[in-house]
Amino acid sequence: QSDLDELESRCNQSASECRFLSRPIMLPPVFQCNEGNLCATCEMVADAYNDFKNHYPQYTPAVDESGDEQQGKINQLFSHYMNQQLGLSRQTIEYLAFMDSCGLSEADLNCKNLNQLQKQYNRDVNPYRFESFLQSNHLNLDQNVIRDWNTIISDGMLRWPQEIRDTTTRDWVYFQHTTRNSAGNKFCIQNGYSIEWSFRSLKNVLKENDDVFYFQDNNVHFTVSKRGIVNPGIYLREIKESAAEFPSPVVLFSGSILLNSDPEIIYKKWSTIKLSVTPADIAIYFDGQLVKTVAKTSTSDTLSPEGLFTLAFFDYQGALDWIKMYDADGNVTVHEDYNDPSTRAVIHPSFLCPQPGGDCKDLFTNFFNQKQGTSYSYEEIESLYLTTCGERLDVCGSLQYKKENLIDAVDGYYLNSVPGLVKHKIQSEATVLSNNPVELFRDGLLQLPESLQGPGQWYYGYQIDFKRLCTQNGFAIEHRFKLGNPELSGNLFYTGHRAVEATFSYYPEGLEENLPGLYVEKIALYTYDNAPKFDVPGSWLIKEGDDFRNMWLAVKTVVRPNKVEIHLNNQKIWEYDRDPAIPINQYQNFGLYPRGTKSKYDYIKIWDSNDNLVYYEDFNNGHRPAVIKSDFICVTQQ
Repeated sequence: QSDLDELESRCNQSASECRFLSRPIMLPPVFQCNEGNLCATCEMVADAYNDFKNHYPQYTPAVDESGDEQQGKINQLFSHYMNQQLGLSRQTIEYLAFMDSCGLSEADLNCKNLNQLQKQYNRDVNPYRFESFLQSNHLNLDQNVIRDWNTIISDGMLRWPQEIRDTTTRDWVYFQHTTRNSAGNKFCIQNGYSIEWSFRSLKNVLKENDDVFYFQDNNVHFTVSKRGIVNPGIYLREIKESAAEFPSPVVLFSGSILLNSDPEIIYKKWSTIKLSVTPADIAIYFDGQLVKTVAKTSTSDTLSPEGLFTLAFFDYQGALDWIKMYDADGNVTVHEDYNDPSTRAVIHPSFLCPQPGGDCKDLFTNFFNQKQGTSYSYEEIESLYLTTCGERLDVCGSLQYKKENLIDAVDGYYLNSVPGLVKHKIQSEATVLSNNPVELFRDGLLQLPESLQGPGQWYYGYQIDFKRLCTQNGFAIEHRFKLGNPELSGNLFYTGHRAVEATFSYYPEGLEENLPGLYVEKIALYTYDNAPKFDVPGSWLIKEGDDFRNMWLAVKTVVRPNKVEIHLNNQKIWEYDRDPAIPINQYQNFGLYPRGTKSKYDYIKIWDSNDNLVYYEDFNNGHRPAVIKSDFICVTQQ
């Protein structure tokens, strides 16, 4: 009204002189030269909003812009655009409220912003949230404890900020993991629990025989260390037990166990440690393999409760890719992947003792309505999420962990228990570089991760293990693979096909003045059980030139009671008359042993004595490896 009064006084015909306005006046649409409608219908507002979305698809107006300068600018842009389109002078919140009254899809309740609301709830309000923060006793006071995830999370990992990593060396620093209220709400671990994490070091600043990290909670303490010169490798050492009945931790294991013979492995790849604790014992796993089990000495039949556990690295270069917690039955109850600093993982309500006051659904309903200025029930909010995003709302984590545990159970069955199971591994001597099909099967090939591919030219064997096969009447096996190193010479690879093993070599100058090329030699025939092997003297040129070092090679061994054959790329290159009186073993593993770490495998096939294909692995799915046909598996020795 004041604008109209001011305007009327300036337009009074009795005014003889020209006067200037002391402040700007917004002309109502009826007085504007390009006259607009005095009122805007729901349809008009919807059309204008759709035009805004077409012009600015990356921007979404929102009711709540508190503490967010960018959202404030987006809202200002939105109100200016809508006012220009409709000839009005309204604020964003007025447009959004009007759209809500029209029954239109709320501008700030699209799927993106609905998910953002849930993330904000988990980050700031959810009493079931899982917290991680970094702690040091050696930095400036404002850096000793860092809780801001925007500072300590990037590239999908939890780590110290770059500026701290670049200016520090070796000190104990702490990755702390806790419930929201560690003093009042504990993890429900009294009957048993497991904690698993994926870790690596981003830069080598440790000395030859330094500790890498230690783990500590109210029940267990253990250390992982490295050795660089004498017996090099990564080691598990000293497992301690804590309990209320002990005045100080009790040493259960004081020795050391080799985890990996490469002390640099922690810089090359992500590795996993899993700690499993029951009232009776403690078990530690490295990269999925059981390393050590020790019996607990405490007389208590329950474990000490805890709301916090610590992973302490001996430098600022340690990083975590993810961390999981499991209950006594092996169900995932916490899974933090550190992929999104704007939210937090949720602890399954069944794993928090006692549970915080208030139901998690009721708490989210209050948060949602407070943020949106609405009065929806949880069921209405859940329906909104389902309609807008096409998925169920899961603020308590029940659906997430139910799905994850189901997937884990199915994967565990196919990777550990399915009939005809075949286990895959690549190893150098006694050190297993990887035995995880999910890690090894990539792009339809079996190959080491690039982080494990180095310049070394020692034998890195690919071995498959299985239950005893019915090979006593004969069998055939074929690997198709590529060496991937055109600079190799001398012995290139040998077959570990049990009944017959052969070495394939490349001689640039020829062998004994013969043509240069690929030779098969050092052929050994193995008899039965522990009987001595029989070496076949001689060597045979099977391919001239040297292009084979970087081409696909299909090596097949055929074993029958009366003969042995070796084939290369579908051509028989060697044959031997076998004594049929000598039995053929029932084998439990086969292998191929190339030099170097760059070999790639396309497939492996096994046939029975009648040339029926009983196993075919094409390396297309690490979660569902191929299995051996059941009628080719022999449980007992014949």
